[in-house]
Amino acid sequence: MSVFKAEERYGPRPRAGTFGLSELDMKRTKRTMSVVRWVLLGVALMLPASAAGQDAARKVRETFPADVAQRIEAIARSAEEAGVPSGPLYDKALEGAAKRVPPARILPAVNAYADRLMVARRALGTTQAPWIVAGADAISRGVSPEMLSRMADGDLRRGPISVVILGDLVESGVPTDQALEVVREAMRSRQAEADMAAISGTVDRMIRNGDAPRDVARRLVRHMRRGLPIRHLRDVPRNLRDGPRPPVAPGVETIDKKPGGLSG
Repeated sequence: MSVFKAEERYGPRPRAGTFGLSELDMKRTKRTMSVVRWVLLGVALMLPASAAGQDAARKVRETFPADVAQRIEAIARSAEEAGVPSGPLYDKALEGAAKRVPPARILPAVNAYADRLMVARRALGTTQAPWIVAGADAISRGVSPEMLSRMADGDLRRGPISVVILGDLVESGVPTDQALEVVREAMRSRQAEADMAAISGTVDRMIRNGDAPRDVARRLVRHMRRGLPIRHLRDVPRNLRDGPRPPVAPGVETIDKKPGGLSG
């Protein structure tokens, strides 16, 4: 998530009461998949000895005034000494430059990002760059280092997507313990990558349609424990709760928010 313009993350919130993926849901899902692909496939960019990492440092020197570039490189070197990948820090600086952010704002942002990366590394107890990057992203959205440590102690090391999803849920207002339960159940039930990425948009949509975040988490866990993929879950909007139900495709479950919970 950019630390420069948080309001640009998802754009205006769409109207509630829509079926399927709304514009916000699609942005959420695409953003989650983007982060996951970046941390999985962009590891080479984060290794200080790689040619790609050296290229990023060179671009920083070419983009910024000499004094600013030196300060960015100093932050990156300090991070490397602490076992943190430097590539994301150079990328953060170049992101700010591409958005025409003044250096006076870029330097604190890069420094703050380095701090989050270091905290994530300590909390997760790993030197693996994908996990560190995903952990820093989660911290920026409200996940505590203690919660990351609890994830590191569990069976969640199968992929950093679990940390990305945890950050999404906490940012949406789901209590941390329940957010962790959702992620663990998704991993236990071996949800496909596309279904994992759809969790965030599904939760946001249900919250916009009137459900409390903790209720959404409970229903999501119950859905997965029935052996159903996330993509088969559809919400019944508030304005249709008491009226005729729209047709539902075979094999697709709906959630009825009246007492009684799941239907179908």
